[in-house]
Amino acid sequence: MITLAVDTPRWAGAPTRLSGLLPASGGPVDAAVIAVRDAADGSHDVAHTGPCSVPADGLALTGRAVLAPGQYTAWVSHLAGGRWVDQEHRTFDVPAALPAPPHDPARRSGAYLGWPQTPADLTAWGRRRGRPVEVAGEYLDHRRWEWIAKPTSVLTAYGDGAWSAPLVLSVPLLADPTPQDPAPSLAAVADGRYDAPFRTLARSLAACGLGATTLRLGWEANSPENYSWSAVPDPAAYRAAFRRVVEVVRREAPAARFDWGLTVAVDGAFDFRRCYPGDDVVDVVGIDVYDMSPQGLATDARWDWYQCAVGGLDDVAEFAVAHGKPLGVDEWALASSTWNGGGDDPRFVDRFRAWMDRWPVVHEIYNEVEYPYSDGRLLLGGRNPRAAAEYVAQFRTGT
Repeated sequence: MITLAVDTPRWAGAPTRLSGLLPASGGPVDAAVIAVRDAADGSHDVAHTGPCSVPADGLALTGRAVLAPGQYTAWVSHLAGGRWVDQEHRTFDVPAALPAPPHDPARRSGAYLGWPQTPADLTAWGRRRGRPVEVAGEYLDHRRWEWIAKPTSVLTAYGDGAWSAPLVLSVPLLADPTPQDPAPSLAAVADGRYDAPFRTLARSLAACGLGATTLRLGWEANSPENYSWSAVPDPAAYRAAFRRVVEVVRREAPAARFDWGLTVAVDGAFDFRRCYPGDDVVDVVGIDVYDMSPQGLATDARWDWYQCAVGGLDDVAEFAVAHGKPLGVDEWALASSTWNGGGDDPRFVDRFRAWMDRWPVVHEIYNEVEYPYSDGRLLLGGRNPRAAAEYVAQFRTGT
């Protein structure tokens, strides 16, 4: 028996979610899809897989599409032996009158300019775009525990009144291995074996007037490869480690806020919900968005993928709203063609600004950094002039 489920959107402009299960048929299939047809007989695939074997418990298909109001028919179909076999049709309606998603009109706009970054650098960058930097991004070095515990450069640059706007500080959940500590682990963090560096960090922040900093703890949790504290191998250990550090920090810096950060869409099939630490220890659901895709899609297709993919923008936003949490855009930037990106892509700037205007985004931080594999700079480099002009036009004034 095939199960086909349709979850129509709750918000205007949000995607419809479709999922189906193709049962084991005793042999491989050349393709399997969930397709949607509108009243004018136009159709497209919402979920698609190439040649594969169907597991004994069935082949799960899931996908999203932004559909205009109207009536649709969805079905599961598979290709085997050169013949398409359609199975289980379902008719559904996308309502014409849907509420707008909750929106935060007080969103702060800011930047991260790369290391070393100072308040003077941020002030100058704000002048370039015609609007002060209202929130700064910053990072702690994960190579040593002592650099997490006592980040002297950060405390000196921003503390004791040197920086008055909010700060979003990315804090590693693990330091790198050393000969003295060859195997740091999330389980050890959860057990309290690394309480000391986090306690020292919290005391240092509170002592220099940064006790209300937003700590982006163990960021990009759903990436399988970006950082050693990835939640993918052991979501329970990640959740427990995150909760332990929040407990330790709150004792010393009770005004600190905690950002649970994800990378959007590009890192495989891991379900980010599995590593959510809990409503009581998360203040902001954070996201990273770069104008690239593993498939090297064209601009509009790339954007549709960001928005509609499992683990994409709307998926994460709907999760945050369901948990009563605002969103934070902790990193966003253009991406060079060498990184399967759109390069000088003003369309990305325009569409992402429009997306942020639809959701409760409390801060957005542009990543104004040149990497060896991608140069997404807008105002500090001349490689993206069209996107830079669009950014200034879009972000010169507040929301």
